[in-house]
Amino acid sequence: MRRHWQYLKIYALHKWRVFGECWRLGIPWLGLLHDISKLHPQEWFGHVNYFFGDASLETLDYAFLHHLHRNKHHWSYWVLLSDEGEL
Repeated sequence: MRRHWQYLKIYALHKWRVFGECWRLGIPWLGLLHDISKLHPQEWFGHVNYFFGDASLETLDYAFLHHLHRNKHHWSYWVLLSDEGEL
């Protein structure tokens, strides 16, 4: 349970900083929505288990690909069409 709290602190700090910059730019709603997919169990547990557990790099890759395919603020969202290498 402790590792989930550790990751939540990192996630919350990131969200706060992004929200602050978005607020400054006049687009606070984007700050609120930024990286919300990291709350999805597939991403959450992938990150927690890799950074604070003993999961393999493959676990992190799977969580990160899930994140990339759902967030247009990553350049790779626009380039990666399939996880299987298909265009």
